[in-house]
Amino acid sequence: VQHRYLGFNNPRHSLYRHPARPQYEHAIRDYWVLLDRAIGEMVAQTPPGTTVILMSDHGHTHAGPLLLMYGWLHSLGLWHAEMKELELPWYQRIFVSKKTLAETRAPTILWEQTKAYASGYKGIFINLKGREPQGIVSPGAEYEALRERIIREAALLHDPFDGSPVFKSVRKREEVYEGVFVPDAPDLLFERNNDYVALDRLLTRTNDAGETEIIPWIIGGESFLLSGQHDSDGLVAVIGPDVAAGAVIESASLCDLLPTIYYCLNLPLPRYLEGRLLPVFAEERLRSRPPVYTDDTLYIEQPESAPLSDEDRDAIREQLRALGYIQ
Repeated sequence: VQHRYLGFNNPRHSLYRHPARPQYEHAIRDYWVLLDRAIGEMVAQTPPGTTVILMSDHGHTHAGPLLLMYGWLHSLGLWHAEMKELELPWYQRIFVSKKTLAETRAPTILWEQTKAYASGYKGIFINLKGREPQGIVSPGAEYEALRERIIREAALLHDPFDGSPVFKSVRKREEVYEGVFVPDAPDLLFERNNDYVALDRLLTRTNDAGETEIIPWIIGGESFLLSGQHDSDGLVAVIGPDVAAGAVIESASLCDLLPTIYYCLNLPLPRYLEGRLLPVFAEERLRSRPPVYTDDTLYIEQPESAPLSDEDRDAIREQLRALGYIQ
């Protein structure tokens, strides 16, 4: 809802001046009212003494200028593809300006020529030999040199209007994460400035010579596909008999959720957990049941899940396509 309707509440977005604004300007508020009512009904049905934690894995903010990751990497000679026309409904078309409509094309990536590719909000992956099915970048010196080059190139991207950097930072994954799942992370992670929307899409346009050219990136472009995007600041709320009335959480992390759940279940907290106990519990509870820490590694065996049917896979694809995540 916020992806599609936030523009009706943002004076900087063209949807704010759209004739349909009176019909949709309260859509987000009304939906939050429904969510709040549903949460209230859920809490009312929990057994006495239950602690309920509500935490989002991200927040939401206005969608600003477009940053086309495919086009940018292509301009660096790191990403190559063959394009084919892709028909989109009007609300998913992307406007470079008020007069120019960019053509959205579905790329077939040429992996034998591609050294790096992007995945939306996630970051940038290197097409690494031995890891990717058609990897061409050798591990070691070539891999590290390529990551360093992309970091340098990213630092050169500046907004032509105010001169501010497009990226707040571009960091190697091992500088951000640690643990056994680091290999699953993108090779480079970026943090954007000024509400830039990072899209893993390819846009082309016809130049004055009648030739098709790839748009490397867009400043000031606007997409009717979304007028709101994810933000790193989410929300957290806790209710329960041991929660201090009026407690305010100044800052929290997703990593804080697991230690807090362990504590609510009277389980020892493994020391390897990166998070902390959310500061919401009453002093009396903390004195009577102080957190207990352990060096043990605690694992819970997960039951084997049944494989998805073809019908389930098709339904998931349609949901993702309706949200604009896939084409």
